[in-house]
Amino acid sequence: MAVNGRMARHAACRAVIGGLLWLLCAWALLGLAAGRSAGAPARSDPTHAPILVGTRQVFEVGAVEGQAAAERAAAINRRIESFVRQPAQIRPVEVQVRGSERILVIGGRQILTVTDQDAADNLTTLPALAILWQGDLENALADVRAQHESFWTQISGAILQSAENLLRQVAALIPRLVSALLVLFLTIFAARGSRSAALRLLRGAVADANTRQIVQTLTYYTVWLLGWVVAFGTLGIDPATLVAGLGITTIALGFALKDLLSNFVSGFLILTTRPFRLGDEIAVKEFEGTVDRIDLRATHLRTYYNRLVLIPNADLYTATIVNNTATPHRRHEFVVGVAYDTDLAEARETALQVAAETPGVLAQPPPDVLVDDLTGDAIRLKLRFHSDPRRLQGVVVSSEVKRRLLQAFEAAGITIPSATPVVQIQYPPPPVTENGETRPGGGGKEEAVAPSRAA
Repeated sequence: MAVNGRMARHAACRAVIGGLLWLLCAWALLGLAAGRSAGAPARSDPTHAPILVGTRQVFEVGAVEGQAAAERAAAINRRIESFVRQPAQIRPVEVQVRGSERILVIGGRQILTVTDQDAADNLTTLPALAILWQGDLENALADVRAQHESFWTQISGAILQSAENLLRQVAALIPRLVSALLVLFLTIFAARGSRSAALRLLRGAVADANTRQIVQTLTYYTVWLLGWVVAFGTLGIDPATLVAGLGITTIALGFALKDLLSNFVSGFLILTTRPFRLGDEIAVKEFEGTVDRIDLRATHLRTYYNRLVLIPNADLYTATIVNNTATPHRRHEFVVGVAYDTDLAEARETALQVAAETPGVLAQPPPDVLVDDLTGDAIRLKLRFHSDPRRLQGVVVSSEVKRRLLQAFEAAGITIPSATPVVQIQYPPPPVTENGETRPGGGGKEEAVAPSRAA
């Protein structure tokens, strides 16, 4: 009974081992068959034959007039195989148009011709099928080339390919770029001509210089804006797309161009609100002179020393401005001293007569003479008169009034006492300790001593 049990167990083990061996053999046979089927092209359809790149099937071609599908595919595969054996010769696949046919070309060598029958077999159009086969063939050849290239060769190939693409794009862009530059070049003359034409038209029709300046500036920049729009259109850039892109980056441009935009806005406000006009004499900060020109970015100020100062409009608009020519006249005044024994009525009449007879002194408002101060040695009279508001006229008139008044006082016997000199006496400075403090009882006292008349 024990012997029969052992024999039964041995028989069961042999059966299990035999089954496993049969399974392994069947698995190996199936894998071999699958490998052969994958490596060999399918021949089930005699009307079409596969196009191979190495062992990879890319697409299938059909028969053409006078040539079966297999013969046609064999000829195409031989051409492709020459590139597979020499991957260094692989170039991008191009599509050439010849009549109603499309030809796939690699490095100037014709690979295959895409016909109308091929398009009908694939249920598409001839151009679409040519582009499809071009992409499939180029991808397959790119894989072959990548398998045979080293890492650095792939990098150099990618760089060369990018350079070739860039050169092609630049070559296509050069005519547009030249056209855009020509448009901008013509815009320069158009903008200058339009500004000159506006100046000629407005010179007799509009008396206000600021209004003429606004119209000229707007005309000039409008022509420039139109020129840039045409130039962008020549480059193939849609103005609407450009405006949309600028709208997206408005905040960034606002921060980047804050000062420039502030100057433009301030210049426009100066031209419209007109706190001063062209030709006005103004004083702003440490500068004083005549306004020569008002641009949208800066105002040109010609100083009295004939120096041109460009003040940014943003600074000018927020600064305190003194407009010396805003009124039709400007008051001048100076003080002259006479002796205490002088007849004040005579001195006053003499000064008024001098002011009235001096050329350039305005009759209205009339000149006047006031007692300004009583000092220790003289009665100080202040003569006030008005002249043209411009600085040059005022300086000349004021100088002439002073010269004539001196001569008139001498002729009338009116004495102008000399100023009493004041001598400042400085005692020796007080001693200073090591920590910088002044010791008590030191000097540093000042006294003003007027020398006596006898001295």
